[in-house]
Amino acid sequence: MSMEGAESRGDLAVMATIIGSFWIRYMRRTCELFDHDLTMAYILGEIGVHNVSHMHAKPSICQSLPQHLSAGTLSSFLKPCNAYSIAEATGMPRETVRRKIVRLEELGWVTRVPEGGVVVSRRCIDHTYETAYPDTFFELLETYSPPILHSHSRWLGQKRYWYLLNPLLVLTPLFSSLLALYSNNGLWLWATVPFMYLLMPLLDMLVGQDPANPSDAEMEVLRDDAYYVNVLYLATAMHWVTLLGTAWIVGSADWHWLNIIGAGMSVGCMNGAGLATGHELGHKVSDPKQSWGAKIMVACCGYAHFMIEHNKGHHKDVSTPEDPASSRFGESIYTFVLREIPGAARRAWKLESERLARLGLPFWSRQNEILQSLAITLLAYGTILALWGVKMLPFLALSVIYGWWTLTCANYVEHYGLLRQKEANGRYERCAAHHSWNSNFKLSNLALLHLQRHSDHHAHPTRPYQVLRDMDNVPQLPGGYPGMFVLAMWPTAWFAVMDKRVLAWAGGDLNKINIDPDRREEIFRRYQQQAQ
Repeated sequence: MSMEGAESRGDLAVMATIIGSFWIRYMRRTCELFDHDLTMAYILGEIGVHNVSHMHAKPSICQSLPQHLSAGTLSSFLKPCNAYSIAEATGMPRETVRRKIVRLEELGWVTRVPEGGVVVSRRCIDHTYETAYPDTFFELLETYSPPILHSHSRWLGQKRYWYLLNPLLVLTPLFSSLLALYSNNGLWLWATVPFMYLLMPLLDMLVGQDPANPSDAEMEVLRDDAYYVNVLYLATAMHWVTLLGTAWIVGSADWHWLNIIGAGMSVGCMNGAGLATGHELGHKVSDPKQSWGAKIMVACCGYAHFMIEHNKGHHKDVSTPEDPASSRFGESIYTFVLREIPGAARRAWKLESERLARLGLPFWSRQNEILQSLAITLLAYGTILALWGVKMLPFLALSVIYGWWTLTCANYVEHYGLLRQKEANGRYERCAAHHSWNSNFKLSNLALLHLQRHSDHHAHPTRPYQVLRDMDNVPQLPGGYPGMFVLAMWPTAWFAVMDKRVLAWAGGDLNKINIDPDRREEIFRRYQQQAQ
């Protein structure tokens, strides 16, 4: 092959890469808009083409398009179409087209006209001409540009290493236990507790918020970088090092029972943080390595049912009265925990039983994903008891209980009082960013792998932690999770700080709030009196 031919093929390869990258990103965004149903997007496009096809023969209409767009009168020039004409154009079965049109109407992309047929809605027109086309143009330019384009890119580049705070902080109970061992002072076994609940909230306020959001181009670079998954694997290993190392220190010396409680609570604090790691790994269900990493991670604190419950239960029912893991307005954390922990466990076991039944497998099967993780817990805890005796039972029990409690604290603050509304068909509206409380404090977000950017997470559950964005126009917590956990444990202070924020989010309409049913009448009576 000649040099010129090789260069030509090289140029074509570069162009193919650029165009391919752009179209994958464009299709991903389209999937997010249309319930991951590209057929629905295709049908909407055909409806739009039919609606405007007659305009090409009328130059006067084409020339006046900008004025009609500004005035919002473009819809009056649209020519309606029906399922039959779309089926003819696409070659799809008419019934399939009809169902898709009904769903497009439910989502607000098309509207029916009195004379019969459908046209694209004002929402669709605004999105197409004011958002989609300009965004697509700049995204195409951005695809060819170097991936680091923005003023905050230096921090985004440095941030990859700051995520190592997570596996480093996990070792806090082990470091403090070593200090206790070498100083012969059991009070060091408590050190993680004030670190978590006093020092972390203070540092959060001092360090401040994280202004950096990755652009679409940066997201493409970050999303597929294996480094970020390796941070999760490292954190998982460090959790087990901390559990086993702290167990060795507790089991090898004669500590006062109060200090053993401190050691158990300290490991429990980090077990709760470990569930953030398991949460991240557990969302990547298509990757067997990450799925098994999640099972190994949550086994550290015996929360074997977490992935089943979280992915298939919580994400489906979040911010509804049906979700045991969504806290209600007027519900204290101490009432919530009595509903959340047993409710989440029952839901997980039920979901896994149903999955196995569909596969024709018995419940007590090696394919039972809850039992797989539970077996790791039993093996590890059994080994600890065999090495250091039954005196380790209080330590292990506390590390489990306090780990579960820490997850309860997170669940409590993440959706407090927020409610998805029911649509005309009786189904809840799709979960959106404004159905989760967001927190953008830099330090705790690094330590918890962006779990606090919870609005983006629930809007886009499969996005990896390194590309989650802070979002505008979503409910914001006044602090990072460590500080909010402290506040939640003091119900009077929690209600004073958060109830007014929930009311503001709902525009003062109590019917749009997820209210504790046991306190519903009392709450309505109180706020109606205040309004008078």
